[in-house]
Amino acid sequence: MLSPPRRLFHIPSMTTVMYEDVADDVKDNGYVAISHVWGTLNMYAANELEIEDGVDWWLPLSDHSKITKVKNAMKYLKKEYCWFDALCMNQDRQYEIDQEVAFMGDYYAGADYTLVIPTTDPIPSEGYEKWYSMMGDIIEKKREFTSLEKDWIMAQIESGKPMLDLSKEKWFTRVWTFQEGAMAKELVLITSTEVYVFMFEIAHRISYMDSMDSSYTEYLFGVSRFPLLHVFGNRMDFRMYGTDLVNTMIACAGRDCFKQQDRFYGALGMLGYKDFPVDYTIDMEDLNNAIVKHAYSKGDISWLAIGGGTGKGFIQPMYKRFQVVGQIWKEESPNVCGIKIEDDILYINTCSFAKISQCEKFVGDYNKGGGFVGWMCQTFRKWGINDMDIAHCFMSFSDVPDILVEMAMVYLDSYARDAKEGVIKDLHEKFGKEHVDEHLSGLLNIISETKNACYDLVIAKATVNETGDNIALLVCGDPNVGDEVVLTRMYDTYERTLGIVCDSDRRKGICLYKKVSSDESRYVSHKFLL
Repeated sequence: MLSPPRRLFHIPSMTTVMYEDVADDVKDNGYVAISHVWGTLNMYAANELEIEDGVDWWLPLSDHSKITKVKNAMKYLKKEYCWFDALCMNQDRQYEIDQEVAFMGDYYAGADYTLVIPTTDPIPSEGYEKWYSMMGDIIEKKREFTSLEKDWIMAQIESGKPMLDLSKEKWFTRVWTFQEGAMAKELVLITSTEVYVFMFEIAHRISYMDSMDSSYTEYLFGVSRFPLLHVFGNRMDFRMYGTDLVNTMIACAGRDCFKQQDRFYGALGMLGYKDFPVDYTIDMEDLNNAIVKHAYSKGDISWLAIGGGTGKGFIQPMYKRFQVVGQIWKEESPNVCGIKIEDDILYINTCSFAKISQCEKFVGDYNKGGGFVGWMCQTFRKWGINDMDIAHCFMSFSDVPDILVEMAMVYLDSYARDAKEGVIKDLHEKFGKEHVDEHLSGLLNIISETKNACYDLVIAKATVNETGDNIALLVCGDPNVGDEVVLTRMYDTYERTLGIVCDSDRRKGICLYKKVSSDESRYVSHKFLL
């Protein structure tokens, strides 16, 4: 087990005692951690909250009933020790808080249970526990619904009452609670009826029911199913794949936090950056650069693939909305890219590949009359790019069968004509239903990845240095005619090459290109302003 927090609250019965040093039995019997949204705070003296010893400071809580809820939940779970940040850290001692922040991930990962105190008043329906038990039996026995169960489900749907309404719950919208939920072993929601909702288990049951009949989950849980499935998915992703700086920052990007710096600090525990100094007085741009340098020192180079051109140098701001190109970047072999960060300079081995000869950014309605797709196809053709190269480019040079590229062009042409309803029909007529059904899912996944990023993309024609051939590129950034395209020896999960668009030592954007074979001697150290 991970080392428990240095300070825990002990609740042997209905009294609360704080221990400065963790008792030995915590290591044997475990503890729980509390996950909550701070909200608008009131200050309480320790004795007002029935805390008898060890606390000589005022305690900030949005609602004093949180203490009672925690006590009752711990009694239900038969646990005596808990970590509660609002109580276990003196909020007047910022230096102590700064020291603890980097260890928060350990505290939640080490807890036997993480108790969620909601901001709303979720009340499970009368049928919730029966549904929970029924789905548990179905999953265990891998069976279908019985006719009686179907009748019961329809009766629940007709009642119009959701099994559990979490549609307005703020806990799902915060930066810190993302970390706490992803790191937790067991996530337990405290409800006002003292029904304890094991959130990972309910999400598993919802997901299983969804695979059997999605209309049931849609009506029984409504939009509440989405946050539950997301928190379950985040936890599974973390458990199976770990995480890197970029993916963690993407997960934090749309979430709320009281202090902007927490967009980074909320990720520390998930990244294992316990030695990264916490400072709430640091400027966000300086913090952005500092955490990138720290990630680089740990071997995480995911930040190289962040697109856009809003930063002052190579490193782009991850505390704002940002676009990433490619997925899970790796060097071709260890240290082959020769990446070094010295002072305000980034060095990376690159091969000079092409020069931008034309580029243009879309201006107009992205969804109207063919939108971006129609304009892109038309502009590339005007520049002399053939259809197959357009399809390869729009599919971001993914290594896919030729038939998929041909299908992509038909799809793009139909979409460009604003014939969205006829897209599948056009594909069926040209390739046959069997071939289309076999490849359609993969095609749509690849195309949707590009369409979702189109707001940040500039289309460009580049001339390859060696051959003089013209190629199509989608650049995430701010390129200009005359800019250079250099290729790295970094490849993502689809074996696509990371290309950097630059003007001498100034990075202008990022692009993808198919993997190319090239003489190793052509890769030389390129200097970029950090």
